[in-house]
Amino acid sequence: MKAVSLSIFEAPELSSLPQLADGGALPALVTGLSPIHRAQLAAAMAMETNLPLAFVSPDDTSAETAAKNLAAFLGCEVPVIVSRQLTVLSAEGVSRSGEQRRLAALWQLQSGSCRAAVFTISALMQRCIPPQKLSEAAFVLRLGGDAPPEKVEEALLRCGYERTGEVEGPGQFSRRGGILDFFSPAYARPVRCDFWGDELDSMGFFDVQTQRRTENLSEAVILPAAEVLPALAPGGIDGLRGTIAKLAKKSARGEQAEKLRRDMAEDADRLESSCVLPSADRYMPLIYPDGGTALDYIAPEALVFLEQPPRSAEHAREYLRELTGDLEPLAKSGLASAVEAFAKQGGAVFHELTEHPLLLGDAFTVGRQPIEPRRLISVQARQLASYCGNGDAVATEAASYKAEGYRTVILAADERRARLLCAMLGERGVSASYTAELEKLPEPGQCLVTIGALTAGFDYPTAKVAVLTDTQFVRSGGKKRKLRTGSAVKAKKSINSYSDLSVGDLVVHEVHGIGQFEGVVRMPVDGAEKDYIKIKYAGGDTLYVPATQLDLVSKYIGGG
Repeated sequence: MKAVSLSIFEAPELSSLPQLADGGALPALVTGLSPIHRAQLAAAMAMETNLPLAFVSPDDTSAETAAKNLAAFLGCEVPVIVSRQLTVLSAEGVSRSGEQRRLAALWQLQSGSCRAAVFTISALMQRCIPPQKLSEAAFVLRLGGDAPPEKVEEALLRCGYERTGEVEGPGQFSRRGGILDFFSPAYARPVRCDFWGDELDSMGFFDVQTQRRTENLSEAVILPAAEVLPALAPGGIDGLRGTIAKLAKKSARGEQAEKLRRDMAEDADRLESSCVLPSADRYMPLIYPDGGTALDYIAPEALVFLEQPPRSAEHAREYLRELTGDLEPLAKSGLASAVEAFAKQGGAVFHELTEHPLLLGDAFTVGRQPIEPRRLISVQARQLASYCGNGDAVATEAASYKAEGYRTVILAADERRARLLCAMLGERGVSASYTAELEKLPEPGQCLVTIGALTAGFDYPTAKVAVLTDTQFVRSGGKKRKLRTGSAVKAKKSINSYSDLSVGDLVVHEVHGIGQFEGVVRMPVDGAEKDYIKIKYAGGDTLYVPATQLDLVSKYIGGG
């Protein structure tokens, strides 16, 4: 996929961008980019500069889409780091699956084992376990090493693991004599250790259902089961217990504050016998007084790509508003005096991003930019729908591109599908050949078929390069998008600018469905006026879509 990734530099407007990065001319704002183009440009720049990549998205959905496309372009796993729901009120049990996925991703960054990662803007704002504390808490077991099982058990408890009869999920461990099982967030499977006295004699992954070992290991990384670990507080468990007890005695009164005071007193007592606090997040400022965010895990030399900057700034403000509401009980108790104890301001995050080689990417130049670019670049590019296995539609489109002299690449699900497409294209007079490894783009008017998957295809009219995708990623939940055959793939058309729409046109919003376009309106938001696309639905409902989210709207042209 390297040739596909680098095809973005075939666009004349972008051909000199890698040199701009070397010359200190960044940040640059590149407009005309849909989600697929933004991921492609970020991947291509990372390849050309040989720098690690930090891709920043406004929300979780955008981040997941970007990670899938980046993984395809770069040919490697791309972890996603999103913000998590803090547990600041008392709870008997807390699900930590999302928190543990974050820990695994942060560890990959900390250990330098991934070349790219995707962050949401709220993830960069939210306080988390500092890198030095993660290194302090994590440890490695090595085959043949001197590791008394009792010591390993104590370390697991300090790291927030739960003792169970049988290990079923991440963050659990069990011990039966010289056999110790644990499920580290670093792995998709649990690990079984067999000790001979104090020596680790054998170790390997095992299947939860059959309890049979599936793969031997020479070493295993044990990551914390939670981000906020009481044992890492200044003075350790005893120091934290004493601080909590003092705060509980002098906390503000009032019904809500009184309940929190009692909860804090119970937490102090619980720390007498356990390292685990379900609501440890409320003590984050006490445990990690120096703070820390996911920003600290981005390598200093890393290339940063911020997509949809105005939308990211809006999400940053919204995240702070929501967090302020969530922390209100703590503020009343005196435990947390300011939201800054749990999150950085969006402006501070954007400022820190400028310390890296920085690219900004968006569909339009709309709204106030949270980071002032030094250079503006506008690109002519189009995002194309996935054909979802409709070979006839792929062939028709490829024939059209051949007639216009485009260099065309088609991504197929596997070799069998790729060869079928070549035969089908040949029957329609389109010369196409299959290649397992795409080393370079085809010649003008020619077509190559290779294996790959992206969330959408794309083309560059000025460079006459087109990439079509015959397949698409499986959505979360394991279900593929279902389309009716034939003209269904033509039922909607991507919108590249306001000029593509006329009042009265039917449009399709990815979430809300088909409605009627009623024009572009300006509305005051946060003290500034912004452009919104007005869409009217049956029954009188009206949707206002920020102009920065035009990529979520397509023009409905019938046939579906």
